[in-house]
Amino acid sequence: MKKQNVVQGTFILVIAGLITKVLGMINRVMVTRLLGEDGIGIYMLIGPTLMLLTTFASIGLPIAIPTLISRANERQKRFYLYHSLLLWFRVYSLVSYCFLLPNH
Repeated sequence: MKKQNVVQGTFILVIAGLITKVLGMINRVMVTRLLGEDGIGIYMLIGPTLMLLTTFASIGLPIAIPTLISRANERQKRFYLYHSLLLWFRVYSLVSYCFLLPNH
């Protein structure tokens, strides 16, 4: 592995981490403004359960996808990337649909 690839990969991960933190901060500010004090209190009560369900819903995909892609050759990378993103989208859509259904 070349030193340039390691430095470039590290730089990309740092930038992605910063973008994630900024988007999370914006999300937290907007949710706080929309829900108010009482809504935030209830949200904080269910927060740990929500995080646990999110962890179960991801089923290790954030770790498995980069591992598969990094081990594949150039031709297989597109295949793995396409199918892993498709699987990720299906899993998250199914979990979101199940937990966000209205109780009628």
